[in-house]
Amino acid sequence: MSIGLSTTRVDRTATNRACGGEFRGLLALNIGGSHSGVREDRRVPKQFDGQLCVLCNLRPSSPTGEHVWPDWFLDLFPESDGPYSRLISGQPEVKRDGSTVRTQTSAERVKLPCCIECNGTMNRRFEQSAKAIVREVIEVDGYLTLPTDEAETLGRWLVKTWLLLAHPAARSSMPEPSPQRWNLHEVPDDLYTWLISDEPPPLGLSLWIAREDPDFPQPIESRGLPLPVVKVGNRTTAFQAFRCSIRFLDITLAYHPGWEIAHPLESERRALRLWPPVPTAMDLGSLPPVAVRDTVWVEGPTLEFAPGSYGEITLPPISAGGDLLFTGLPGLIFAAAPRLAAP
Repeated sequence: MSIGLSTTRVDRTATNRACGGEFRGLLALNIGGSHSGVREDRRVPKQFDGQLCVLCNLRPSSPTGEHVWPDWFLDLFPESDGPYSRLISGQPEVKRDGSTVRTQTSAERVKLPCCIECNGTMNRRFEQSAKAIVREVIEVDGYLTLPTDEAETLGRWLVKTWLLLAHPAARSSMPEPSPQRWNLHEVPDDLYTWLISDEPPPLGLSLWIAREDPDFPQPIESRGLPLPVVKVGNRTTAFQAFRCSIRFLDITLAYHPGWEIAHPLESERRALRLWPPVPTAMDLGSLPPVAVRDTVWVEGPTLEFAPGSYGEITLPPISAGGDLLFTGLPGLIFAAAPRLAAP
């Protein structure tokens, strides 16, 4: 069975290179097999000893960290379903001989430096209400319709989990290649602090869900959604995306404050936007199969807006196949292609 880790990196040329490009902050992790989540990683049993919790930044992390995938979720993938392999850009990872598929007895474990108190808060806030819903979605391969309240609960749990997976301090039990996680130097603190408070998720987070099929014919050229860096005065915000698949469901979390994204799969009714929540039921069973590389995220330009313009003027949604320099945007005073922007 395939676990299917697929990781891509930043495309410094700002061009959409179909199946060969490298893209900002994108991880596609297809979990189709086991992950016990009970045993500690014996190679580095105390990998977070002496580190602070990345959520509260006050208390020390537990020495072994906390699992991003909770135990109850990992139990849905028993080791008896193995062995497992990884997918790199949709293809099985092979050994150095170039032909033998690399297999393993368990799936990836992802841990984060987190204190016991913050972990308990997230368990109460997210896990307890979502557990039964997530289990049902997995057990029926996503062929179900979720009522409005359950769709919102699932969406909130996915946003929480994908944010933790994207955190730069997250550590995987698998060897290279390592995914490129989010750059937190150009995002506000509340992107993570809401997880351990009673606050709602910050504005600018969207989560889409599609039904990925690795056997579906791949497009000749992938459609690229650009992720710009927005500068307004002394504030810089990097738009970022994190893509991760659970067996059959391809799920993407994007951070794009103040600027709407028009995801082509959503407009074609081949993906559903699960966050922000909408007051309607979500028919996951209606999702048709989608090729793995139908739509990808590409590094966008650095855009500088005049003070008082960004967030006050309605911008046309970010879309695939448009002008990568966003020429003519209201309030835009400077644009630099990714290869010219400061790293």
